[in-house]
Amino acid sequence: MNPPQSGNLGDVFSAHARSDRVAVVDLYDPTDPREYSYRDFNGNCDAVANGLLVAGLEPGDRVGILALNRVEFLEVLFGAMRAGCVPVMINVKLPDETVEFIIGDAAMKIVFADSDQAARVPAGVRTVAFDDGEDPFEVFKIPTEEPFPSFFPGRSDIAEQPYTSGSTGRPKGVLLDHVGQVWMIGKIVESRDIREDDCSVISAPLYHKNALLAVKSALSAGGRIVLFSRFDAREYIHAIERYRLTMLTGVPTMYALILQEEELLDQTDLSSVRNCSMGSAPASDNLLDTLAKRFPDARLNLNYGITEGGPILF
Repeated sequence: MNPPQSGNLGDVFSAHARSDRVAVVDLYDPTDPREYSYRDFNGNCDAVANGLLVAGLEPGDRVGILALNRVEFLEVLFGAMRAGCVPVMINVKLPDETVEFIIGDAAMKIVFADSDQAARVPAGVRTVAFDDGEDPFEVFKIPTEEPFPSFFPGRSDIAEQPYTSGSTGRPKGVLLDHVGQVWMIGKIVESRDIREDDCSVISAPLYHKNALLAVKSALSAGGRIVLFSRFDAREYIHAIERYRLTMLTGVPTMYALILQEEELLDQTDLSSVRNCSMGSAPASDNLLDTLAKRFPDARLNLNYGITEGGPILF
């Protein structure tokens, strides 16, 4: 089922659900890349949705994700929305008291976490561990042969609830509805000319709108994403040639660090890159000029937006 049918943001890539093309290359462990086809990835998202229903969660219930970037993060993100639940992405860099505040503020019924983050979840909140743990993720998922019947949201039903950075006080939950987010992804795909043959890199954290939008738009177009657990400039550059990346994404600081690796860039085939997208902070003229020289065939996209709304592309 795809968004035009269900209107559910969790179905944003379901038009490609039966494809055996690679959807996600997970570099959570760079020494052991994991590749997932659209067929397998879609099935895993459905298995999470089934698991949530069996666990007793209902539409509107909040589902926390406390983890670094990894394919399981995305499975919970899309699976929760298909079940009508609302994923809440938590910044792992926040202090313990702030993590506890967000979990309580959102009234989360369950949290999915990396094993080294699980102990930060308050007692009384079910915690499913992506790796080792008493409540393992692979046991939580319930795969079936039939596609999951996605929740049909109304105009005001919430798709996801990111939190602001808390620069003016405590972080605040932002309510983003299915209707607006599905519309936005369609506009991003159209304006950036994102295609089925594109390969995008995601190394900004998935708890941030920058990476979340990049993932959804790339998968909506039927492209491939290369997912890093965290940003590393040299690994990022190696990935450009290794995976023939066409779409680069990130914040200005990340691009500045990449451009400092001049010797490695000189030794790397960068010819596949056709789009460099950045946002979340101002970019200097010097940075843009240097980037344009290093990637002469690439279009530079600058995005401005806020967590409460979305990006304006220019």
